[in-house]
Amino acid sequence: MALLAAAVTLTDKYLSLLEQLYPFSKGIAVAGSTLSVLCLFIALILSFRSINPSNNPNEHINIGDWLDRPPLQYYLTGLVPAMRWEDYLWDLKDSKLNVSASDYYNVLMKSAKQDLLQSLTCELLKLSYIKEKKIHRSKASLKWIEVCIWVAGLTVVGILLTENFANIPFRHFGSINVNAIFWLMVGHIIGDF
Repeated sequence: MALLAAAVTLTDKYLSLLEQLYPFSKGIAVAGSTLSVLCLFIALILSFRSINPSNNPNEHINIGDWLDRPPLQYYLTGLVPAMRWEDYLWDLKDSKLNVSASDYYNVLMKSAKQDLLQSLTCELLKLSYIKEKKIHRSKASLKWIEVCIWVAGLTVVGILLTENFANIPFRHFGSINVNAIFWLMVGHIIGDF
């Protein structure tokens, strides 16, 4: 409820500030804030995707000339009892895997050495795939956050310049080295990427 109240308050303040701006500044503010929120939304989606993949990583592992996947399961699933709402907040003592250590040990003893090595190889490839995806998605998310910050900053600068354009003394423009400022900005942008 507090989050909703904060969003309504911020929206109300944004709209009241927007009404006080000149039309050109208002256009800059709307376009800049829209683009900034869009970049932030993309960054959040990429962050969540890097934490929680949307499909089974086993589907992305090339097993080569093996006829089938190894019969031995490396990663065991299934909880007893099934997940309850308390389990999402705390680790309850009665929550356990549905396979006991002795049962899994018996399966390992009955399996061939080749099955165990194939299973470990597939697991290593799966973990490497997951790690690689997370690295790329996290980097992309950080780039989108950087774009969001740049857009927000340039929006503020644009609004300040257009709102205060009448107050700028034009006689001082002759002493500004525009070429140096341009290359300084280009160098900074290239250095960030």
